[in-house]
Amino acid sequence: MNRIILTLVLLLSGANSLLAFTATFPDSAVVITEFPYTFAGMHIGLRTLARDSRATLYAAYSVTDEIRVSRSTDNGASWSLFATPGRQIDWQDQLLQPWIEIDRGDTIYVAWLRTYADTAHGGAEANYWSKYNGISWTPQETLTQDVFYGGWTWSTLPTLAIGPQNQVYAVWAGGESLYGYRTIVFTYLTPQGWHWPIEDVGEYTSQPTSLVADVNGSLHLGYGNFSHALYRKRGANGSWGPIEDLSISPSRDTVYGAAFVTVCPGDTIPHAVFGENSGPGPYRTNRIYYRYKPDSAWSSPFEVVPFHQYWTPYSCRITSDRQENLYAAWELEQTYGGGNVAGRNIWMREKEDAAGWGDPFKVTSDTILPGATSGYINMIPNLGFPVTENGVDITWLRMYFDSTQTRYYLMYKRLPSLLGVEQEKEKVPPREPELTLSPRPNPAKGEVELVYGIPKQEMVNLTVYNLMGERVRTLLHGSTSPGVYRIKWNGKDEKLKEAPSGTYFFQLTVGEKQVIKKGTFIR
Repeated sequence: MNRIILTLVLLLSGANSLLAFTATFPDSAVVITEFPYTFAGMHIGLRTLARDSRATLYAAYSVTDEIRVSRSTDNGASWSLFATPGRQIDWQDQLLQPWIEIDRGDTIYVAWLRTYADTAHGGAEANYWSKYNGISWTPQETLTQDVFYGGWTWSTLPTLAIGPQNQVYAVWAGGESLYGYRTIVFTYLTPQGWHWPIEDVGEYTSQPTSLVADVNGSLHLGYGNFSHALYRKRGANGSWGPIEDLSISPSRDTVYGAAFVTVCPGDTIPHAVFGENSGPGPYRTNRIYYRYKPDSAWSSPFEVVPFHQYWTPYSCRITSDRQENLYAAWELEQTYGGGNVAGRNIWMREKEDAAGWGDPFKVTSDTILPGATSGYINMIPNLGFPVTENGVDITWLRMYFDSTQTRYYLMYKRLPSLLGVEQEKEKVPPREPELTLSPRPNPAKGEVELVYGIPKQEMVNLTVYNLMGERVRTLLHGSTSPGVYRIKWNGKDEKLKEAPSGTYFFQLTVGEKQVIKKGTFIR
């Protein structure tokens, strides 16, 4: 139970000097980095983006001969190169598809795929990893034994997960494709290194896409076998349950079959999205489905993409926030009847509960017109996890081309959550901001607007408590630049349930300082 410590109360000054407001976060997409031309689609892994406890953003990506991590301390408005945890071992190496995770102690883990030449087999792959403890990165170490592919590119990209006690887990596609054998293998990190022998937990021709731990320490694995979306759970006792097929079509000729799984923070229920070529009639259409498992059985499928004809969905992802809202993102290619590419962009949907999905909306604004000689293609979306309440972090690969060149960029955008609260900033402050907090009106009916000032760039937390000292809802948690802001509380708690009428305390913590105000809320 969180208790209020009434240690500091500051008087408000200039409370009536608010002018026009603009969004705190960048309205348009921001370029994190430009990629070299070759292997551009392999520069981005399945988990590119992560935040630490101070709300600093980290993005992991590849530039063929290096694994790099950029970071942003201003909610994605600007990015700078932070580290290069992985480097070539010899000149033929290609380092690809990094996965990034940050534990509750802010230790950063990055794992990636290395492909290299092998005289006996023609080519080989291995996975490597490194971690950052707040001071330095460990030397890159081998995560997997070598996997030979004999000229075929069989991705063994690693997938990481962090348990509730900061236990680190890893899965990847293993086996030797020379003999047609491929499965998903699993291990975990011990003080002595990665645990061996590894466990075989998948099936033939498998490819992992996601691994996530729930509040009880169970693991939820989403993957596919190139035709069906598959799921498997590992209990907190270390035993794996049966392989479960989430697919809708009974046949084995579906496409885009890998399942991407998430679990809401503090919960145990898995949620999955997956693409599939299914539907009635002789001309089946491409769809993205959502399913969740509230008890012993998976729910009925829900179609995330409500349009079918001439649309092809790829790279579907799902993530969640602390209020158990879900966010689905996917890459969608539109074609016209003649087969011309009309556009490839990133789309999203948001939901509050099992049935309440909102309307889909396009995250990116670029479009490719039939017959055009220039344009953009946006693909491979990545969502931050877990999502902070007042916004959704998303990255993607943008390909720009014209008649003379092709360029690739890793893009970032922060979307205000339609389900949470939004912070707004004064456009032209009348004077230097002071540490202030004011609930308006007071008493308030139906909605409370909190106006507050931040004197300097600090970690900011704004929380609502009841008279018992119990936390009702966290409205803001993150690094915030100086300025005067306002944010609205709609009278709902962390579970989006309506809080009763009564007296509440609003606590603003800025760095080491606090200000607390009391207000009355009437439903």
